[in-house]
Amino acid sequence: MKRSRRCGRVIGVFGILLSTLLGGCGGDDGFYLIPHPVGLVSASPEPGSVIDVNATILLTFDGAPMDVSVNQGTAVLSGPKRWVVSGPFFPGRLNRVYLKVTWNTGTALLIYSFRA
Repeated sequence: MKRSRRCGRVIGVFGILLSTLLGGCGGDDGFYLIPHPVGLVSASPEPGSVIDVNATILLTFDGAPMDVSVNQGTAVLSGPKRWVVSGPFFPGRLNRVYLKVTWNTGTALLIYSFRA
């Protein structure tokens, strides 16, 4: 009987210590990292231009975007605010190339005419 009381006390003290130590974890500390919205400023060649299958498109943003991806070709970082998208590009409806660019704070659809 004495032994079970001692174990109960030890477990109780351990529980109080543990809750005291973990009480500050996971709470709202008021610090959150909110990404600054970044917009696409320009694309060269401009959307609406005629491109071929192995074209290179330079994208310029007004900030430093993260997680840039495209639905066609390959996007490679070229500078703090610039990305280069290289073909191959393949036409869709009406012989147009629909290039969807996505980054951590936005999306853009660039439409080009396709030269076979």
